[in-house]
Amino acid sequence: MHSIPSKAQRETDTLELNGANLAVPPATVDNRRPINRTRIAVRLRVALPLLIVGLIVSLLIGLYVGYQPLDLAALKSDPIARAVFFRLRLPRVVMAGLVGSSLALVGAALQALFRNPLADPFTLGVSGGASLGASVAIAFGLGLNLVGVPLIFIAAFVGAAMSVLLVYRLAHSGGSAMLPGALLLAGIVLNLWASAGVLVIQYLASYWRALQILRWLIGSLDVVGFDLIWKMLIFQIPGWVVLIACARELHLLATGEESAASLGVNVRRTERMVFLASSLIVGVTVSVGGAIGFVGLIVPHAARLLFGQDVRVLLPASFLLGAAFLILADTLARVAISPGELPVGAITALLGGPVFLLLLRTKDKMAKALMVLGTASDAGKSLTVAALCRILRQDGFDVAPFKAQNMALNSFATREGHEIGCAQAMQAQAAGVEPHVDMNPILLKPTSDVGSQVIINGKVLGNYCGVDYYRRKRQLLRAVTEAYQRLAARHEIVVLEGAGSPVEMNLKDSVVVNLKMAEIADATCLLVTDIDRGGVFASLVGTYALLEPQERARFCGFLINKFRGDIGLFASGVDYLTRSTWAKRLWEIERNLSFNCSAWVMKKAITMVPSALTVVCLARTCTDSSIREMGWHSY
Repeated sequence: MHSIPSKAQRETDTLELNGANLAVPPATVDNRRPINRTRIAVRLRVALPLLIVGLIVSLLIGLYVGYQPLDLAALKSDPIARAVFFRLRLPRVVMAGLVGSSLALVGAALQALFRNPLADPFTLGVSGGASLGASVAIAFGLGLNLVGVPLIFIAAFVGAAMSVLLVYRLAHSGGSAMLPGALLLAGIVLNLWASAGVLVIQYLASYWRALQILRWLIGSLDVVGFDLIWKMLIFQIPGWVVLIACARELHLLATGEESAASLGVNVRRTERMVFLASSLIVGVTVSVGGAIGFVGLIVPHAARLLFGQDVRVLLPASFLLGAAFLILADTLARVAISPGELPVGAITALLGGPVFLLLLRTKDKMAKALMVLGTASDAGKSLTVAALCRILRQDGFDVAPFKAQNMALNSFATREGHEIGCAQAMQAQAAGVEPHVDMNPILLKPTSDVGSQVIINGKVLGNYCGVDYYRRKRQLLRAVTEAYQRLAARHEIVVLEGAGSPVEMNLKDSVVVNLKMAEIADATCLLVTDIDRGGVFASLVGTYALLEPQERARFCGFLINKFRGDIGLFASGVDYLTRSTWAKRLWEIERNLSFNCSAWVMKKAITMVPSALTVVCLARTCTDSSIREMGWHSY
């Protein structure tokens, strides 16, 4: 078990900008919760039986419902009824299950790999590439087999593999960091390019070939017998096994490449394995069923809502849920306009389009913001932000730290070569994301008692004295606002850190790092004080009293750092704070809380618009000061 180093150790073990290396002992940043295999096993034991039952019900519905409902008596005596059931309906239902499970599994794997909930074989253009490859094979009449493998399978696999490779390259076009915007843009471009290629092929092909391509493109699961299904399984089963085997690596990659690599994941090898397996599965699936869209988007999202964010649970859950979903969608396609039949791709598109727009709208919303302000310097703001980032990350949130302005002699170099504060680099690792210049747009390196080197967005602006620096308030405010907006657009929650005290009356109008930043981010605020420094009541009540009424409305609680001993002895102090600050006791929670309870308190603070204060004590024992052993006491 790692412990947090003392203040003297933290000053000794400094972070230096030396060849872009971060010289941090593991104890300062590796505060991750041990993997709870029992909890994962319990989740699987709950999820798998429910999903298997749901799949069986879906199979029964798919087999029974049709243009003519299933007649068990006719199956015993009528050879035509048996032929229709065993040669047409049963293979079609099995085909729907295989295609749905494959697309959902690949969608969940790609979302974990690209760390983007909008990724799926259809939106990323992988299905488009496979469609183009298969269209070429159909147009040239390549119905032959190569070593027993249908050439249409091979053509679709090549198209899917090329699409995955292009998407990956374009998503990293801004450097080594993966850009979600570039990811979706790459998928749109690939789909447009593939659609244009298919149209050209249809125009040049014969009438019957063009009609065959059109029928195939809109998605159909028509199949006679099980011969084609056996051929599919030869290629799909290895792909399924590879993706399921990569579940742990994908789970760690969902927190970021650097974090996963530090935990022993071979990132490049995992990426290649997932790319090849996904291309193989999608290529075979699309070559048989056509471009059936949005299954890989709808199903993993539903599985997350039901069973949580853990990729090790999400992959098998998506596999089973995807099979049930497409069986039901195909059943609806068969009976919606009976005796006619709708393409199953049209049904999934009608369902998936609104879901995609909803996810896109949710992703484009600004992140919720929680700001940690202190009654003074060294009150514990940086460590509190790191703890909150880790708590929220462990609870499945996409969280990032932010500090508008930091003053420090030492700095950390991001992968792009930009300088940010070491504290924000440590907080980013706690959040499971790669440190980025947007997390600390302004860095000040003191050069004298009255001057500092000013670094904006990772680049040196120059050396300025205090007066000259504050004259650039408009430029600084613009840089800070733009950096925060970029960061908030990429994450669900941003935990902001203030500097010093928010009520330095001589600097309050000039400083952008405290209450001005809370206003820009529309943040809910916590006020932190350090009980070891003494004067905890004076600092809390005094700071709160100096706030303007509209500023007080942002605060949801006090956080008393390094509290130790009998919590009962603090009850009279809580009563005093309640009377002095008009605080209200919102929660009564027992001592020695787990992180789950503390995360609930903090998520409550993020989502509520506070009208009263909560008094929160952060207990830290003398023998073990590890972040994961801290207990939160809320009154």
